[in-house]
Order: sequence, then structure tokens, then C-alpha cells
Amino acid sequence: MVVRLGTFLKNAWAKEPVWVVSFIIGSLTVILTPLSPYTKYSIMISEATPYNYPVPIRDDGNMQTRAATSRAPRAPAWSG
Repeated sequence: MVVRLGTFLKNAWAKEPVWVVSFIIGSLTVILTPLSPYTKYSIMISEATPYNYPVPIRDDGNMQTRAATSRAPRAPAWSG
């Protein structure tokens, strides 16, 4: 089995070296991606990010107007 694989790789390298190199790079990408520290941190970030964000209520004109916080009255701004 190993001899046949070696013969196949030798013939493939002799005929189409670009295909062999691209196959090796693609295989390494698939194999090494789960082992990357970037993958670990991207998973941690995606787990911490919420799927649904709170949406503010839109004013349809029928809502009561009231201040969000009580503030002391201020003097009018200087109008020049």
C-alpha cells in the first residue's frame, strides 16, 4: 500500500507538480485549522456575542412623553 502511494506521488509530481503542491496545501489547511490558536479565540468570541440584541421601542405618536431622568432646570443657552 505504501509502495503504491509512493509510486503514485512520484508519478503525479513528475506530471503535474502544481496539482500536488495545491493538494498538499489544501490538506494542511483542513488538518491544521482546528489546531490554530485563532480558531480557539474566534470560538470564544462567537460564544460571548449574543444572537439577539435589544431593540428600542419606536415612538408611534401615542406614547407618553416623560424625562428619562429628573434633572434640575437649567438657564437658557446664550443666544448671542
